[in-house]
Amino acid sequence: MHQKASVLEVKQHDHRQRQQVVTLQNMSAFFFIIIITIIIIITITIIIIIITIIIIIIIIIIIKTITIQ
Repeated sequence: MHQKASVLEVKQHDHRQRQQVVTLQNMSAFFFIIIITIIIIITITIIIIIITIIIIIIIIIIIKTITIQ
């Protein structure tokens, strides 16, 4: 009877360890997703900034050519 109880305890402990491993994997996946989204947002903002700078330069060039003529 005592042996059966100890086996059950060991099984429960093993199950708890497995759950901890699963939560760790989920956390790492979650962090990975967050990092990817941050990188995407940063790249999009950089692209937008570059595009706006190019547009501003084009507008300045157009204005200068118009004022010269």
